[in-house]
Amino acid sequence: MDALNEIKHLSSPAQRLNGVHQPPVSWRATLIGFLLIPVVVMWVHHAEIRLGGMQGHTALANTALPVGAFFALSVVLLFNLCLRWFNPKWSLSQPELITIYAILASTTVIASSGGMHFLVPA
Repeated sequence: MDALNEIKHLSSPAQRLNGVHQPPVSWRATLIGFLLIPVVVMWVHHAEIRLGGMQGHTALANTALPVGAFFALSVVLLFNLCLRWFNPKWSLSQPELITIYAILASTTVIASSGGMHFLVPA
């Protein structure tokens, strides 16, 4: 009966099926997300300020799908595929990839020129 109670306390249906309890946010997903923030924000600022001034407005962060965060996630996915091929235990799980994307999407939108108009008073 103890095993049944333990399974009931798992947080998601997928975890109940697997019988494995994982923390909702891993330290390595948070670390990867935080390490990618400066790279993506600098890229968005370069595109909006330098390229946007010469060629018109570039909306890398203010689209329905933030392009900067999505591109960084694509790079992480490619790296994850290589990692899964070499050592599957080290590869990132789906919740970790979602955590990385959520960190990058929220920070790039806030740090973009469109987000700054709402945060900094004129």
